[in-house]
Amino acid sequence: HQCLVVSPPAPAVLFGGRSLEHDVSVVSGLQVLHALDADTCGPVPVYIDQQTRWWTGDDLWYRERFSTSGPDRSRLTEVTLSPGFGTSTLVPVRRSAWDRLTGRGRPEVPIDVFLPVIHGTFGEDGCLQGLFELGGCAYVGGGVLASATGMNKRVTKVLAAQAGTPVVPWLSCERNVLTREPEWLSELPEQVTRRFGWPAIVKPCNLGSSAGVTVAASPEELVAGVLRVFE
Repeated sequence: HQCLVVSPPAPAVLFGGRSLEHDVSVVSGLQVLHALDADTCGPVPVYIDQQTRWWTGDDLWYRERFSTSGPDRSRLTEVTLSPGFGTSTLVPVRRSAWDRLTGRGRPEVPIDVFLPVIHGTFGEDGCLQGLFELGGCAYVGGGVLASATGMNKRVTKVLAAQAGTPVVPWLSCERNVLTREPEWLSELPEQVTRRFGWPAIVKPCNLGSSAGVTVAASPEELVAGVLRVFE
């Protein structure tokens, strides 16, 4: 008789990242980790720090291990995505050729599917999705185009309007508007007054929820809100 042992699927949950929403992503990532059924799969936590280095280890399961500087790196293994299309494996960064040859050291971790729970830029804007596409890795969520489009509020509004979806009146400006001082200090408030009036909400184009938001009830507050976005 032969016995066939099948390993449970290994999903990797990625959280953290270098955006301003790093801490929120950590909370979300831990919620996803603990929501997965450990009896039917083997979840692998992957913490991406604010220098975009990838780490894995048992400490990442516990919220109390995270502080202002993140978890203790000495208790974790730094990993990277393996080279080669479709290999979909987390490889220890500091594993030597001798370790790989002899099977010693920290092992490589094959991943069946990646669950990116990164909030904000460099995570849900198509960057991470592009990496997975390049490596031939399975992942959940929108693809590169959908992620990049959904993250950019201006592009989203343009495409929604083009498709006939009602969109509230809006204006946008680039950072280079600051080079036109002092003209823009009066021009932008005048445009707001003509288009939709006050109060107006100022929001970064590529940040989530309440990050960088200002509710401006006057031209002065509008200018202050724009400067806050571009600081």
